[in-house]
Amino acid sequence: MGGRKGVHRHHYDGRKKDVSVYVDGDSAHEENDIKKMLRQDGTGKNANYASSFETFMRDLLEQSKIPFLYEKVSFMLTDKITKRQFKYTPDFITELETNGKTVIVETHGAKYFDERNLVKFSEFMKRYGARYHLILVTDISPEKLERKMQQCGISGPIASEIWHTNGLYGKSKEEGGKRVDLEAEYIAKMLDELKSRSRLFDTGESKEPPMLVVLRIRRR
Repeated sequence: MGGRKGVHRHHYDGRKKDVSVYVDGDSAHEENDIKKMLRQDGTGKNANYASSFETFMRDLLEQSKIPFLYEKVSFMLTDKITKRQFKYTPDFITELETNGKTVIVETHGAKYFDERNLVKFSEFMKRYGARYHLILVTDISPEKLERKMQQCGISGPIASEIWHTNGLYGKSKEEGGKRVDLEAEYIAKMLDELKSRSRLFDTGESKEPPMLVVLRIRRR
């Protein structure tokens, strides 16, 4: 599979997002709409991806056989200080549930952790964290992220889980006579572990993930 080309991973590229569901508060109706879309579609194969980091994540989700919607759901949020309303459109809404929460996967490059994005993630967790399990996949180091949060006055959680890939991008190892991309291997293992503790919407049962082959997935 193709990998990331270049280093451009800006999520605010001016594209018009093809959002199908807007979530504002506690609504079972909106959650049912999301689940219905996942059962009918459950793929972002033909989507116009904003960044190669997202395309890279798409390849790994597809390899792990995790159905998902790409940028189809927007969550309404309010900045507690300015009272300004804004929308957050996550990258991937998946068909997995863990601890009764729908799993969301968000990719975010280190250079885009500014106050705007940190407030967005923080407010999402405050308002929707009881219903959605947000996984942030990023190449920022834990130390740098903590410093940025302190600088912006963000004290609460900005995600349910954070998968740090810093130090892995562009690195590989020799295994069985082939090159294995370390970043892809790490994320694939994390997805493997996630599936083992999650359930699919339709069956309500956990499923053992397939053996993953990550040799050809990489970011460029």
